[in-house]
Parts: sequence; C-alpha cells; structure tokens
Amino acid sequence: MAAHRDGACVAIGGLAYAPDGAAMAFYAGTETVQRFPVAITKAVKAGLVAARARGVRRITAECDTTIEAAARWLQRLGFRPSGVDNIWIWEA
Repeated sequence: MAAHRDGACVAIGGLAYAPDGAAMAFYAGTETVQRFPVAITKAVKAGLVAARARGVRRITAECDTTIEAAARWLQRLGFRPSGVDNIWIWEA
C-alpha cells in the first residue's frame, strides 16, 4: 500500500516475502503521515485482515527502537516479541 498527498508518496507499507515464503512486514512514512496515527493503524489492520484472508498465518516485523512508540504500536496491532532482539511476530 502507498499513501499519496498532492501527488507525492508520503508512506509505503506491506509485506515482503523471503525465498522460503516467510512474510515480513515493512512500513516507512514521512512526517506528513505522522500526524495521522489512527489512519495509519487502520490501514495496517486492514492489511493484516487481507493477509489472513490470503492465507498468511505468520508475519515478522523489525521494531525500530529509535521510535519510542514502535513497540507499543506493534503490540496494539497484535504482534508479540519473538525472543530475538527487535523482532516481533504476528500470527493469525
């Protein structure tokens, strides 16, 4: 998914797949979208629902520890710490 404002891409996120089929989540947004955390969260939740509907049962994400709220946000989305530093897991 990508978010645009005035014709410019201001955020991108989705799933990337490793050669073994493992799904990995990614997200990057500019300062423009940081003012809209509820909209971002809703978009990610919709993406997780869509992934589950496509049969994805496990997604990994790296928690950006430079962002104070990142771990709380991942937890709110249903991810849990994996036991490996900064790696979080979501399971359907």
